[in-house]
Amino acid sequence: MFGAKRWGPRALLTVPLAALALTGCGGGGGSSAAPPVVLPTPAPTPTPTPTPAPSPAYPLATDFTGDRDYPGWGVESVAAYTPPPAGSPAGTAGTRRYLVNIANETRAAGFTYAVATNSYTVRWFDLIKTYGPTRDFLFQDRIPISAVGDFTRSPAWNNDESTDYTRYFGAISWSELTGNNSGVFPYQTRNFISLYGVTTQPSDLPASGVANFRFFPFLGFYGPAGTSLYTIPQRNLAVSIDWATGAIRGTFILEPSNAAPAGTTTLTITVEGSVDKGSSRASGRFFSATSGYAGSFTGAVFGPRGREFGFAYRIDNANANGGAGGEGLWGVTGGRQLGF
Repeated sequence: MFGAKRWGPRALLTVPLAALALTGCGGGGGSSAAPPVVLPTPAPTPTPTPTPAPSPAYPLATDFTGDRDYPGWGVESVAAYTPPPAGSPAGTAGTRRYLVNIANETRAAGFTYAVATNSYTVRWFDLIKTYGPTRDFLFQDRIPISAVGDFTRSPAWNNDESTDYTRYFGAISWSELTGNNSGVFPYQTRNFISLYGVTTQPSDLPASGVANFRFFPFLGFYGPAGTSLYTIPQRNLAVSIDWATGAIRGTFILEPSNAAPAGTTTLTITVEGSVDKGSSRASGRFFSATSGYAGSFTGAVFGPRGREFGFAYRIDNANANGGAGGEGLWGVTGGRQLGF
């Protein structure tokens, strides 16, 4: 300890009551009254500055150091092929059919992670599969280790800067193949992608201001033959949220890919929706003034003060869903607030 010296209670300064009275002395020589005792005026107690409420703590959606159980906002894309009937003339094409389904937040479109086995169990309603053990690839988990795996878990990231990625939401993608895709036998390919994350607590949502988000695409857009008709440069994904009203506004500008047919033109799609300030969930629609594309999205804002925003979506033209023609646009996307 710091020495053996001890300090007792400090003595109180007292003034005898007799000293506060004016008294005189009888007898010979003159005497004067004792001077009055003037006590100091106590200083006023300052009003303490209010302490702002601390922001809630949020776990990182990239942290898989323990077991995890996440619901998801998901999309299923189904591509089915039926060969031509037996005895058809040579060169007769089979029938292809495409279908896209979207799911609002549900455990049936989510996953669990077991740290003991480093494995994921993914769900799409009645379809359940387990992948593991997985291998790290940058900040992702994949099977196999190649750039395109049958299973991937990843945040959204900036293709131009690997350290710029989302911390509070990510996505899983996986697939299921039934049959043989040789073109001779029937087959069906089901691709799945689900958004997951740590949503913003409603009390932590900003009350005012407009947040602009930089979105990163997770998945491309696919046409009737499974080829990508469009690319989505990151500079072309602009979305904002007005925190006072919860209104979502934005545009997706899609540019033709090298595989697109001649005559494919740039496509501008408007994003419109709202954030439910009582739950931090978001929903809305897509529409295009110059084409037949329309669709919907479902998602949420994630992390402290709505730092990140992401959603699952589907966008179809008039012939896409369930038909052999047209294009079906689907996937998940999101990003972080600029300047956050």
